[in-house]
Amino acid sequence: MSANLTTKQVMAIAGVSHMTVYVWRQGSETRDPLPTVEKEAPAVRIAPAKLKAWAKRYGIELKYDPVGVATGTVKLKSVTADAKATTKPRLKKEVPLKKGRTRH
Repeated sequence: MSANLTTKQVMAIAGVSHMTVYVWRQGSETRDPLPTVEKEAPAVRIAPAKLKAWAKRYGIELKYDPVGVATGTVKLKSVTADAKATTKPRLKKEVPLKKGRTRH
């Protein structure tokens, strides 16, 4: 029997944010809620086989195999590490100073 997945693991498996996982857990008119095993605060656990079946039913592509992640045969990269690697650093725009009268 494999261990259940945490929200952070689901985020990395699907490549989505924590808010997306939260919305999936709530469900919508077009999707059933993501089946959770344990809903004890602060941890929510999701069965890997149920996640895989749910994602397949709604056409959601998973980057990693949930069962492999739960058993430890697949190593995850954190979502934040992926985001940092693909995000360009923001440059500050220089705003020209207005000459003349200013409002306070």
